[in-house]
Amino acid sequence: MKHLKVIMLMYVVSTVLCACRNYKGGPPYMTLVNNSDIDISIQTSYPENIQEDSMILCHYGLFYGVYDLKVDSLFKFFYWGWEDCYRNPAGWYDYFETYKYIQYLIMDRDTFWKYHSEPCDTIRKYVPVLHVYRLTLEDLERMNWTVVYPPEEED
Repeated sequence: MKHLKVIMLMYVVSTVLCACRNYKGGPPYMTLVNNSDIDISIQTSYPENIQEDSMILCHYGLFYGVYDLKVDSLFKFFYWGWEDCYRNPAGWYDYFETYKYIQYLIMDRDTFWKYHSEPCDTIRKYVPVLHVYRLTLEDLERMNWTVVYPPEEED
């Protein structure tokens, strides 16, 4: 009986969390896809963090919003995690009411991790940004909330 109560509690909690993420019919996540022939590192930047002199955000070897994506794989990127659900249940739509775009920097994973603990000027010198995405709400809706690297050719 005790196990059944635990299972029911887990079911109720997961149902509430999933319902919260879908509030206002908005997408709970955006999908990032790596269709390239190399593993990549992706840095997420928000407009208030972007510096004019450099796109890569670092501070004494610390990085913000960097994650890896292996060849032929995908990552589901949630803007608001479950812990923020009740504070801002609209997620991406509320984000784009405040900011015009979200930026993703694509870097070669091996090169990035080779230099990640170096000073920022060294990182910015030796870790090239392979591609920059600056995506608006309209871009993401047009792309069906799926960002593909390398960018697909448009007809």
